[in-house]
Amino acid sequence: MSKGERIFVVFLIVFLGGPFLATTVGGRNTSLLDWVIGFAVAVVAGAGAYYLLGQQQARASARQEQLAREILGSALPSGEALRAFAHGYTGPSRTGIILLFGVLADMIVNAARRQWYYVVLTTHYLALVQVDGKDKRPTGIHQVLRRDEVKGVDFKAGTLEEPKLVLQLAAERLELRLGSDMVGRAKELAAAWNGAV
Repeated sequence: MSKGERIFVVFLIVFLGGPFLATTVGGRNTSLLDWVIGFAVAVVAGAGAYYLLGQQQARASARQEQLAREILGSALPSGEALRAFAHGYTGPSRTGIILLFGVLADMIVNAARRQWYYVVLTTHYLALVQVDGKDKRPTGIHQVLRRDEVKGVDFKAGTLEEPKLVLQLAAERLELRLGSDMVGRAKELAAAWNGAV
């Protein structure tokens, strides 16, 4: 669950749960104090949900990364050291879809139009592992390229849309949009690439 989706859940908890709690506590004679208590409890519940969903996302991410590493282990020569690791997607912007049409539309677009990838930089290779868009589970190796087969790797900060990791591959240019949790990793990956070339 992305940061935007977690904020949406908090919004629902606060603005649906607050009035519900206020009228439950106060009954027919709901006072200002009942409203304050209702919204205070809803805010605390929302903050807790945001934190717990973030922890769940971090654990799921760690498991998925481990699966991607295991998939790559069989495709790369022994002795390859992992230098950087990130993931992103190609296709319509999540931010734009969510702002214009909502989370449900984003889920539909994600299933139909986006391709997700893990990008793995090792000592001598750049690898792309295809990822299932629904649960972010690695499904197989998309490409493994020697470093001399890749023309460049750049990080581009977004202004009105998500930041991107731009991969200039031998046969194509791949622009991977990044979630907020991957920006730091994508910067590290681009820096590791550019520092070693």
